[in-house]
Amino acid sequence: MITNWKVIVATMVIFCTGFFAGVLFPRHVKSTSSSPQSTSAQSFPLPNERRIEALRRFTQDLQLTEEQRQKIEAHISESQDRTRVLWDLVGPEVQDEFKRLRGAVVQELTSSQRRQFEERSRRYRKERSSTKAETNAVASP
Repeated sequence: MITNWKVIVATMVIFCTGFFAGVLFPRHVKSTSSSPQSTSAQSFPLPNERRIEALRRFTQDLQLTEEQRQKIEAHISESQDRTRVLWDLVGPEVQDEFKRLRGAVVQELTSSQRRQFEERSRRYRKERSSTKAETNAVASP
């Protein structure tokens, strides 16, 4: 049981670190993926979406057979389903922890730094929402 908590805590730390880095250092890359996305409802976004899209991009130029492509997509879909179950269990707590972390970081900033930080956060959220909208539009026939 302790090992399960270690995995959960490690996952939370990795997610928070990645999310925080994304807020501070957003990448200005538009999604070009035309791969279908999972359409099941999620209460929280999965923390590994970028990695999955990167994995899809890495396999695009490998001249995969149709059978290989289908099997890889099946593996990805199954992994997303497993991740979603885990994320539904820990997602709310991770997001609460990130809010606490973000608040603590903001408290360390000067008023000028806070304004810059908030502007970067707004841009990041806007870019993420527009990228998600574009991805969903591409995935929907």
